[in-house]
Amino acid sequence: MGRHVIDVPQLVRAERQERVGERVMENRVLYQPPIDGTLDPHREFDLFVARRIKEILDHHYPGYPWKVISNAQQGIVYFNIPVLMGDTLHWLIRLAQWDNLDPKKIIDGGGELLERMRLPRRGFEVMSFLEARAKREKFDFADVGRRRAV
Repeated sequence: MGRHVIDVPQLVRAERQERVGERVMENRVLYQPPIDGTLDPHREFDLFVARRIKEILDHHYPGYPWKVISNAQQGIVYFNIPVLMGDTLHWLIRLAQWDNLDPKKIIDGGGELLERMRLPRRGFEVMSFLEARAKREKFDFADVGRRRAV
């Protein structure tokens, strides 16, 4: 039988950065290894892509705690705000080829998620965030399954 691997993301790096006003955000880079313990030939590439997407989201929508995952093996990248969206709801970008990762897709996706949760695109606001958190189960994501992935 193969090695037993715990299905928990590994912390690659954590850094504290000032983001919005007096708030200090911690950026964490996590890596989810294959559950069967095999070597992942895409590890460095996935980390690189996830960092770049996080930089784009942080630049256009400062202060939000974005979680970004890249999975080259499956040809997808996805992101969300876990405290508001949970662990299973994400904005997904399917990639036929890796050159399809246009920053506009990331910016549009992030902005649409914020709008659906009635959060301002201009950046994090505590009261708006707390209101969104209180209404978490009422977000309008009903059409997400019917929409074509970008």
